[in-house]
Amino acid sequence: MKSVLAGVLALGIAAAMAAPASATFHLIKIREVHPDPSGDTGYVELQMYAPDQNLVGGHFLAVYNSGSYYVNPPYLLPSNVPNGQNQRTILIGDTGVQAATGVSPDFTFSNLLIPSQGSVCWLSTSSGTPSTDQGLDCVSISDSWGATPPPSPTGTPALMPAPGQSLIRKITPGCPTFLEASDDTDDSATDFAEGNPSPRNNATPPTESLCLPPDTTPPNTKLKKRPPNRTRDRTPTFRFTATESGSTFLCKLDRKKARRCTSPFTTKTLKPGPHTLKVTAIDAAGNRDPSPAKDTFKVIRR
Repeated sequence: MKSVLAGVLALGIAAAMAAPASATFHLIKIREVHPDPSGDTGYVELQMYAPDQNLVGGHFLAVYNSGSYYVNPPYLLPSNVPNGQNQRTILIGDTGVQAATGVSPDFTFSNLLIPSQGSVCWLSTSSGTPSTDQGLDCVSISDSWGATPPPSPTGTPALMPAPGQSLIRKITPGCPTFLEASDDTDDSATDFAEGNPSPRNNATPPTESLCLPPDTTPPNTKLKKRPPNRTRDRTPTFRFTATESGSTFLCKLDRKKARRCTSPFTTKTLKPGPHTLKVTAIDAAGNRDPSPAKDTFKVIRR
């Protein structure tokens, strides 16, 4: 019985150890494609959308023509890259990329030709037969709106960019400053747009930043100083604060219109009798305190 339990435990530990490794290169998208059908300055930029996706050694980048045949045999990445933080990039380029852009590719291959009609895919595996390739992410390109059958869904091909330009993935859907899985709709024409080349290798720190959730919490307004309930001071002074720094305030005295105010706030000369001041804090996101600070007092004759 003990040996059976030990075997089960060993299998469980092995499975747990294997689970993270199975996803150390999957969570990557094609971020930019710079075609050069006949030169030596073409490149493909991959980008991670999760941490620890840098174990890319032994996996493939493939380029297909419009008939889904290899332009060249798939490019085998010979090693991992050192940096695996979320949003890190991997630059795979032809031999002239560094001279043309000043950026050194992480992997350099000669004849990285990207045709005017075809597709580029980041592969999980490559059997040497295009029809059995397993594409993790693909973009199809065409100089017309003709269909291109790549190993994974790409929908309508993106139009071939003008000479010297790139196809760059849009990242606006969920967070416009951060690559996410939701940025991929499996439709190349939707997901990519022509733009200026911006190659970035794995050594370059990411510029993307995660969007913070919108602030929907209102501040709370607090009165720190108020006049006595009965006062002879006809120009009393109030001090107030808010629970969120950077808040602004509206002061409403009696039935008058609420106006912007700051602390300390001194009223104009008041007539004898009861008065009410309401102070509302508004935070930087525009949230208003739903329960303004309120003080009622009476000015008595001297």
